[in-house]
Amino acid sequence: MLSVYNVHKAFHDNEVLKGINLTVEKGDVIVILGPSGSGKTTLLRCINFLEKADNGTMDFDNIQTGLKDASAKTIRQIRMKTAFVFQQYNLFQNKTALQNVMEGLVTARNVPKKEAEDIAKQALDKVGLSDKYHAWPSQLSGGQQQRVGIARAIAVKPDVILFDEPTSALDPELVGEVLGTMKVLASEGITMVVVTHEIGFAKSVATKVLFMSDGVVVEEGKAEDILSAPKQEAHETIRTLSRELGLSTWNKQSFACLSSRFPYGENITENKLSMVDQAEQLLLDLGLHQVRVRMHGNLARIETDENGLNRLMDKENRHIIYEKFKQIGFAYVSADLLGYRTGSMNETLEQSEVSTPSRPASK
Repeated sequence: MLSVYNVHKAFHDNEVLKGINLTVEKGDVIVILGPSGSGKTTLLRCINFLEKADNGTMDFDNIQTGLKDASAKTIRQIRMKTAFVFQQYNLFQNKTALQNVMEGLVTARNVPKKEAEDIAKQALDKVGLSDKYHAWPSQLSGGQQQRVGIARAIAVKPDVILFDEPTSALDPELVGEVLGTMKVLASEGITMVVVTHEIGFAKSVATKVLFMSDGVVVEEGKAEDILSAPKQEAHETIRTLSRELGLSTWNKQSFACLSSRFPYGENITENKLSMVDQAEQLLLDLGLHQVRVRMHGNLARIETDENGLNRLMDKENRHIIYEKFKQIGFAYVSADLLGYRTGSMNETLEQSEVSTPSRPASK
């Protein structure tokens, strides 16, 4: 259905994509994994011409074009067959949820307003927002705003939906509702290409997984093969990525206990891994053996079982962790998540007494 070949893209002297090939068949759910800066988002944006590739070709059903020199007419034809779900929702703040979903139908596809309203309502119903037609974005949670973005995408009935890290801007307790919506779409046979750090989603839904690193595809194949037994030639890269993406065995019931942020602009995987190693060693020194520090985008989160959670509830331990994490180099340490179950996130066990600094402004 959709193939791109030999995709290259550089920003000044930084070559971000180095000859990527990707083939998508109807009904596929392709998940692209990799560390920050590996080129995942740039690849997705080149497919939809939000970035102009320096080289490469596309074959989309009966449309064949170069990615660098595609005409405005061809770009429009391809965009009419695709939809894009952004990291930051990209909703119109002066329009309701219903109006946001209608906008593309009315302005880009010339659908009559009444018909567009009916389609938009059906799309919002599908993502579980039938009671939010007239809500403004400012009245919606991050997860709800992202589901409006997904409704906007499915409303135009595209051949393929491109998801650019749809959960990366969400608080951890809101991730599940968005992934749940995406799993429903996958079960209905909707074709998707998803850039994400969500390993569980990849394991349960993906028909194919690609690992990218430094602008190239390190390995690709079936999810169960790639995530459980990477090929020898890619073993070291997969091992490093696995650590960053949270690919470790953890069969116990897990609790999210504390969230910390890496320094803003920190994209070097090795530096992050070193900080995580130091954090886990600190926890081991405190006698917390059933514990891990999981990386989630630019956040690091302590996860443990119920016994570990009880020990982390100790006021003295919390203060030690709070101070030591700052010494390790984390830019932001929050105890707001203390006591939230990672599975449901709707049960508060106890609120932390550790004072939490205000979040630094985004750069």
